[in-house]
Amino acid sequence: MAANKPNRLHIHASDAQSWPLEIPSLPDLALKGAYSPAQIWSTEDLEVVQLHGTCHGVQVFTEIDLPGHTTSIGNAYPSLVTAKDVPWPEYALEPPSGQLRLNSSEVPPFIQTLLDDLLLRTSCHSSLFHLGGDELNMNAYRLDPTIKSSSYQILQPLVQAFIDHVISIATAHSLTVIMWEEMVLDWNLTLPQQDIIIQTWRGSDDDALGTILNKGYKTLFGSNAHWYLDCGHGYFVDPDPSNPDSPVRPPYLDHCSPYKNWRH
Repeated sequence: MAANKPNRLHIHASDAQSWPLEIPSLPDLALKGAYSPAQIWSTEDLEVVQLHGTCHGVQVFTEIDLPGHTTSIGNAYPSLVTAKDVPWPEYALEPPSGQLRLNSSEVPPFIQTLLDDLLLRTSCHSSLFHLGGDELNMNAYRLDPTIKSSSYQILQPLVQAFIDHVISIATAHSLTVIMWEEMVLDWNLTLPQQDIIIQTWRGSDDDALGTILNKGYKTLFGSNAHWYLDCGHGYFVDPDPSNPDSPVRPPYLDHCSPYKNWRH
């Protein structure tokens, strides 16, 4: 990276499938959420990567994807997550399903503890924090006993309050927040423009960049139609899952097909 002059490295540090990042104040997150003990990023590991980046002129920042893509949190804290351990296609864009509850009194203090721990350590190496915000599935909240609805009108204020809380924590650590385009384009959130960068990614929406810029936000262009390497093949979007004799075998075409690689 240093030789070719890119100067930011975005680490997607958590996802639905695994929580590999050690959080000392919440040790069960990685102990119960990582694929294995050998696949945990210790605080020292992250520090080494960020320091190495700094020494080569590359600012390394982390993404904790919230409030979707958080199934792995439920391995340690099951009461914080809804729609976990259910058939995924109705409740997530990719398996496994599971999202943070938006109306639980337990979630805000958990988020505060998590981010205060992480951002205190990362903010000395980077001025950026990515909070995610993509692919939030409304159907999952029909299974949340405190909501029992997939209505946009009910969920939108809850998403706004959740994201406001995350932004307030990040800005208290003097960080600029990056988030995916859905929070503006799909959820129509009201955000503090001076502290926010919106990152586009859905190549199917050719107007996303202009729409976000016209709303007054700083914007990163990251369309999956142009910048996603090895995108278009996957193992979970089975076109004929009920037919064990189907001639179609993985890898299947996925959400960002046609297949692209480093040559295209």
